[in-house]
Amino acid sequence: MSDFSHPDPAQRPAQPPNPYGTPPAGPPGPVHGAPQPPPYAYQPSFQPAPDARRGPGGVAVAGLVVGGLALLGVVVLGLVLLAWWGGGFDEGDDLVGTAPQVTQLAYPGYQLAAEVTRMLEFEGYEVSGTTCPVTPAVRDGELTECTATVDGDEYEADVVWSDDRGHFELYGSWTD
Repeated sequence: MSDFSHPDPAQRPAQPPNPYGTPPAGPPGPVHGAPQPPPYAYQPSFQPAPDARRGPGGVAVAGLVVGGLALLGVVVLGLVLLAWWGGGFDEGDDLVGTAPQVTQLAYPGYQLAAEVTRMLEFEGYEVSGTTCPVTPAVRDGELTECTATVDGDEYEADVVWSDDRGHFELYGSWTD
């Protein structure tokens, strides 16, 4: 067994005095630059169990539903504003179009009737029985008079050609 003895504190050599003064009593202070938690922060020791009724994607589904409803609201608002400020095709309004396959020859009435029908249906009308005569020459200022049944009423559609390339304006009026 070895002889291990503690020196007597009175026999220890004297320590040089601390040039910075006596350290404060208590635990050492924080290290500068290191983040320290607040002194009384609540730190739970467990995580609550997820709600089994909502499933793992509950927040994502709720976000999609809210986003879809917002988009629907914007579309409905746009349609209401369009109807409020007269976005419809009433007597006196003109539509601008281009007839397909225009040549220097006479323009067939059935092709013009199909284009007039397409334009009116694009405006939201229910169109049937559109007829147009053959246009002898497609040129600026030429007039072709067509007829159609629009939303159950007789309708006269005047096609005024703007040039020889097939651009035209459509003017219409309801017949009695």
